[in-house]
Amino acid sequence: MREFILKSNTTAVNNSVFVSSPVWNRAIDSKEKSKNDVKNVFKIILKTFKFLVYAFLLLMGLWGCFQTMAEGETQTSVHLGDGLEFGFLFGTTGDIRYDLSGRLDTDYYTYAINQFSFNYGPFYALFVFPGASLVLSIMYSMRDAWGGMNALLAIFLLLLIIRVITLLISIRSTIQNEKMQEIQGKVAEINAKYKDQKDNESRQKKQIEVSAIYKKHNVKPFAAFEQIFITMPIFLVVYRVITILRPLKDTNLFNIWNLSETPMEQIFSNLTNGGWVYIFFLLLVVPVQILSQKLPQFLTKKRSSSAKAISSKGNDQMKKMKTIQTVMMVFMAFILVTSATGIGLYWFLSSIFSILQTLFLHKLIMNGKKKNKKTNRILEELGIQT
Repeated sequence: MREFILKSNTTAVNNSVFVSSPVWNRAIDSKEKSKNDVKNVFKIILKTFKFLVYAFLLLMGLWGCFQTMAEGETQTSVHLGDGLEFGFLFGTTGDIRYDLSGRLDTDYYTYAINQFSFNYGPFYALFVFPGASLVLSIMYSMRDAWGGMNALLAIFLLLLIIRVITLLISIRSTIQNEKMQEIQGKVAEINAKYKDQKDNESRQKKQIEVSAIYKKHNVKPFAAFEQIFITMPIFLVVYRVITILRPLKDTNLFNIWNLSETPMEQIFSNLTNGGWVYIFFLLLVVPVQILSQKLPQFLTKKRSSSAKAISSKGNDQMKKMKTIQTVMMVFMAFILVTSATGIGLYWFLSSIFSILQTLFLHKLIMNGKKKNKKTNRILEELGIQT
């Protein structure tokens, strides 16, 4: 009987005899294969879902952008009763700041907060409407607050909700940037290795080696761009909420800055009649915005001081990145100067959040590196290679 079992579990190949794995091992392998198949299916589903979500957000962002520029019904004005406005139905509260006007002329468009519809398309219905509803409700509940503090609180809470929703994406983007910095030197070595080799075979080898480094360190080059797909529609949503919400157009923050006015227009056309106060607004907002952009770069460089590029190509890429970032900062400063003051207020609060988040992530990453160093030191003392 024993010989029969042994023979039944053997295979002759090339005149050599190999004992096959026992039946129970084959059963375990089958279970592992099934688990891996399920995991792969879930990965495909997750990737497909993420792709659809990002594609939808990108589509909505482009929709809102072109709609703002091209559709007359969505044009705005700094004056109450002009352009597209969100608010309560006429006569609901009796407060002219919150109730939409009773005018019905063709140059005036209104959108009652309690009449949800797709009249202005999915971008307004699915994104702008919820944000406007939240801000309007908070402002009205605190309508007697001094100096527009109700507007400040409402925008702050809107920003807080947005930050909580996008927190995981922000952390993921930061971690991926951190990993890219850590492997920068190794990638530069590969670029230097194949610097003078232009044939297809060398290019393929270079790509394989770079991909192997990415896989080893779990780096996903395009993960850092995920935040772009979220940032653009969010900015457009906030921009529309601030520029079309009726009570915000009547708000003077601290009784100094009108949230519907643009700093540049006030400075150049109304400088001696109160426009000069917007200079101080820009001196407050612009430096904080620049700091929020520069601080992550500074801290990343500080954390990755040992991971420096050793090739001229790597240095050239760094210079190009810095040039692009500088152009982006100039562009953002231009937007701040030429947009409603409410947009500047939002970006100021957003920059404060970004600075705090950057400092928090820096502390988190540094603590993690300290723990890794401690673990590696203990393993080295034990004679274990890491």
